[in-house]
Amino acid sequence: MTFILNKDYGGWSISEFAQEKLGVNTPYPQMTDELTDKLANLIYQFGSEACSGHFANLVVVNITDACTDFEVNDYDGFETLTYVVDGKLYHA
Repeated sequence: MTFILNKDYGGWSISEFAQEKLGVNTPYPQMTDELTDKLANLIYQFGSEACSGHFANLVVVNITDACTDFEVNDYDGFETLTYVVDGKLYHA
């Protein structure tokens, strides 16, 4: 599974560059699996700085499909991911 997390305080948003490449007209698009994959590819290709909006530092986090539960936590815009695999708790 692929997640796009914001690793900076302030809030999750994408840049105008990413909006143009993804064909969306908002810095806060409704993320679908397809859009997440496209944004992840953009981040890999052009870097977080080019794809992150104002006050954002977007990073791609991939976890195993064997994950049985997950939760995205947000503190003032800074996101962390907690997930479970084989009964063990992991953090990203």
